[in-house]
This record gives sequence, C-alpha cells and structure tokens, in this order.
Amino acid sequence: MKVELKRQVRYGEVDPFFRQKIGSLFKLFTDAAVRHSESAGFGPRRLIRTGHAWVLNKFGVRIHRYPEYGETLRVLTWHRGQKGVRAYREFEVFADAERIAAASSVWLYIDMQNYTKFFQNNVSMLTT
Repeated sequence: MKVELKRQVRYGEVDPFFRQKIGSLFKLFTDAAVRHSESAGFGPRRLIRTGHAWVLNKFGVRIHRYPEYGETLRVLTWHRGQKGVRAYREFEVFADAERIAAASSVWLYIDMQNYTKFFQNNVSMLTT
C-alpha cells in the first residue's frame, strides 16, 4: 500500500534562493512515514503507549532538483519489506508529474525499555 502526502513549500522552509531547505524536505519524508505507519495501525501514539518506537537507522536520498517556494509537492511512501526488527521504506517526491527526489530508508522497531537498559549498561563502552 502506498501512502500519499501533499504539501506546498512554504516561505519559512526555503533558503535565500527560494529552494526548499534539506531539513524541511526530510521532515516531509518523516511526515509521510508517520502517516503510513498510522494507516497500518502502528502510529506513534500507539507505539509509545505500548513502549515501542520506530527509529531511523539509515537514509539515502537522491535529489534531482530542490523544490521551490510555492510548489505543491506529492510525497509517496511505501513499505518495501521487513527482516527481523528492520523495516525498509521507499519514498518518491513529485512536483506536478516531475519526479524530483527519491529516497530509501531502514527503520528499527525497538522496545524502548530494553533499549534504554542496553544503553545504560553499555554507556561506558560508548564514552571510552
């Protein structure tokens, strides 16, 4: 199942040349991923209540051109598969019919309590 998110590039999201800043583009990817997770019953509120979370592990993006101020963007995302706790997600960004960006990501499904305990027990390894 593909999920679509439509947004217009706002003035506060652009650089001095009226191109969308990279951080704003990444927020669109995140918003689309959350919308897809919610539609599949794994939205952030439910996950937090059950002590779980999706954590971004890897992200690769290819930008053909940066969106510009005022353009309406259409972000498509879909789940490409899963292996263990890893879930694979794809994205495409369109301005009208032009595909202007594409991305692939890996997300980890974690138990926050066990993850926190692991981090606390291994913090000395991370700081030495």
